[in-house]
Amino acid sequence: MQRIDKKKIEGMSIPPESTIRQAMVVIGRGEIGTAFIVEAQTKRFLGLITDGDIRRAILKGGNLEDKIQLIERPATKTASVGMKVEEIAKMFGEKIRVIPVLDLEKRIVDIALYDQRFRLPVAEPILGETLLVTILPVH
Repeated sequence: MQRIDKKKIEGMSIPPESTIRQAMVVIGRGEIGTAFIVEAQTKRFLGLITDGDIRRAILKGGNLEDKIQLIERPATKTASVGMKVEEIAKMFGEKIRVIPVLDLEKRIVDIALYDQRFRLPVAEPILGETLLVTILPVH
């Protein structure tokens, strides 16, 4: 897991009183589709909001000046400093792509990101040798 710069985390963080518009700006700045909701004074982590949460709120009639604390969001999974990478990796799922790593004071010290990389063969067929001989006769 790579370390995320503290200033980058701060740039992706907003207080719970923020509006949807403010959250969208922060989400756009962070490049992971997520803003972290933190207490303004203590920087204690309260939750996160995604571009998908905002999209669903707007489709339900919300507007850009609504407060993010009014938006329905699923519970956030978090990891703790000292957890093994393997433990954190097991927390990821189809809908869980970002896991904040918190210290003992519940402040974000790192972010675990789900990175699904897969090989999609485009120019190389995944066919057995026999089938290739059938398709491409040898001269």
